[in-house]
Amino acid sequence: MKIGQVVSVGKPMPANPVQTPGLMLGMNQQFQIAIRAKVDGQEGDFGQLLTTESVHDYGKMLIIDNREALLSEIDKMRMKAQGELDRHDLNEKTVAACEEMSRTVNPEYAKEKERDEAISNLGGRLDNIESMLSKFMEQINNK
Repeated sequence: MKIGQVVSVGKPMPANPVQTPGLMLGMNQQFQIAIRAKVDGQEGDFGQLLTTESVHDYGKMLIIDNREALLSEIDKMRMKAQGELDRHDLNEKTVAACEEMSRTVNPEYAKEKERDEAISNLGGRLDNIESMLSKFMEQINNK
């Protein structure tokens, strides 16, 4: 996440230059502006920003014209990310519960899992023995 700074703001231009019949010029007229912003030392142009909106979404980039809207968007991002973390924790608990239920309901599955765990434990023990043997060989060679 990065925060940039507006370098320049263009002159407001009508968003729809075609006059709507029955409306006087300027009535309910929306305007748009172009801005130039600097992020990480790089400048970029952003056009067609409606002056009636505070938040402009450019996909992975937001252009926000006031502090309150910025704080609101930051809170939305934080809440969304926290929701994803909470769902991740819930999914981990669900997987663990499903594992346990599968072991209870399916004896073959339980035996397979026990065998896999035993093999994994043996692998860990073997790694430990190899490490100890290596240290022992070093001590013998240093004498």
